[in-house]
Amino acid sequence: MDIEQDTFINTDAQSTVIEDINVENIYDGDVEDTTYGTTEWNWRIELSKIILNNELNNIYGKIGNLKEFIEHKAFFEKISTTMNKSRGEIFLMILKFSISNELSFSGLINLFKLINSMFETPILPDSRHIIDKLVNPKEGVEYHVVCQECSVYLGKIGDIPSSSICNVCNSTINLKNNTDSTFFTLINPAQQISDLISNHEDYFYYVTNQRVHKQGHISDVYDGKKYTEFVKSLPNEEKDNYVTAVFNTDGAPKFKCSQYSIWPLYLMINELPKEIRTNKLVVCGLLFTNKKPNMTVFLDKFVDLVNKCRVPIKIKNEQRTLKIYVQTCCVDAVARAPFKA
Repeated sequence: MDIEQDTFINTDAQSTVIEDINVENIYDGDVEDTTYGTTEWNWRIELSKIILNNELNNIYGKIGNLKEFIEHKAFFEKISTTMNKSRGEIFLMILKFSISNELSFSGLINLFKLINSMFETPILPDSRHIIDKLVNPKEGVEYHVVCQECSVYLGKIGDIPSSSICNVCNSTINLKNNTDSTFFTLINPAQQISDLISNHEDYFYYVTNQRVHKQGHISDVYDGKKYTEFVKSLPNEEKDNYVTAVFNTDGAPKFKCSQYSIWPLYLMINELPKEIRTNKLVVCGLLFTNKKPNMTVFLDKFVDLVNKCRVPIKIKNEQRTLKIYVQTCCVDAVARAPFKA
């Protein structure tokens, strides 16, 4: 396909130029050998983008206000620009946008509906029920209730009636009213840990299978006395099938005008690169309370969860089942007192 040099500066004929060099015409046989003509192919695509952008600039550059935009013929023309994103990419873009802009769940639903309205048929789910299942999976999540008056453990939500009486202090707990009870959520961390390690399996393999500790040399947690003693204490069959973690919590107010607080429980996985482990914490518990927290029940259930948890994962094409060992607790001054109690 030949393009005269003067067509590049003939802004009045841009539509004709675009028609000549758009991607559809390139597919019509102008480039017969795409392997040989890769550079030319990329050059022509980029050129078409530049000229399309110039045409847009010519349209919007002449528009001074909203009224002129509405009166312009381009305002009513249907958009025929080719979509260059997959459904998955659009879905993730919407989720990222909603998180960055702190959208409510209703706002997220409306954003999905807005995107679907741009197409003749829906391309993404936009019902509250389906999106809730996609972004809020219930698998591996447990909800537990604690008496707000005496802090005794009452049981899992679903296993106890919505209106219960505490056997210790005879207080009435109404599960339909969150302000009447303290409750916590436990999230099985196995899948989160598996995903993190899978994304950095070379590093994990190096730490658990190849790394050699140099006496008197400390460059990471793996060189610490407690860590090396722990690894040596493992049975031979578990030498490669472990993952260690540090757990942390820090209370945060739910609302500025409320005494209600959330205490998240995080795990930091040691066998990950430093920049990853410190930025990709694993959330495995949330305690909701409007009183000074009693961590005993919360931590007891957390310990039970971790002791039972196993992480199935494939490392270097070898199937493994990792056991989680929490070695250290790291909390600030505010959280230290509840933990000691």
